[in-house]
Amino acid sequence: MRNIVFLIIGLTAGLLVGFVAVDGGPEQVTLTEAAVPQDVIRWKVTGAVPASLVQVGTLSERATKLITGLSGGRLHAQFYDPGALVPVMEMFDAVSAGAIDAGIATAGYWVGKEPALAFFSAVPFGPNTGEYMAWFY
Repeated sequence: MRNIVFLIIGLTAGLLVGFVAVDGGPEQVTLTEAAVPQDVIRWKVTGAVPASLVQVGTLSERATKLITGLSGGRLHAQFYDPGALVPVMEMFDAVSAGAIDAGIATAGYWVGKEPALAFFSAVPFGPNTGEYMAWFY
């Protein structure tokens, strides 16, 4: 079940980053730590690349900020750089065991653990974007 949650969070974050446009950038939808209610669900999210890495890393951090903002602060997702919580290649197992709540990385890292994840990373000569989304839905 945790594997499915991991996969859903990764896909949701990717979709949010890809399709949600926020005027003025993600900083408008984020909450400060002091503004987060105490009864909020708090998630620790780690990534495979640091937030300082242009494009890929910044998207991971932005995704967690969007999740927090779009949930109205009811779900507070905090992004941690690789290795801060668990080693990158142990992320999948850590999410499965409940040690961390979510991870952002290519699903291709864990094809050896779950062969179906290949369809969520790269399939040579695979479907284009429209075909992939039709298959997914």
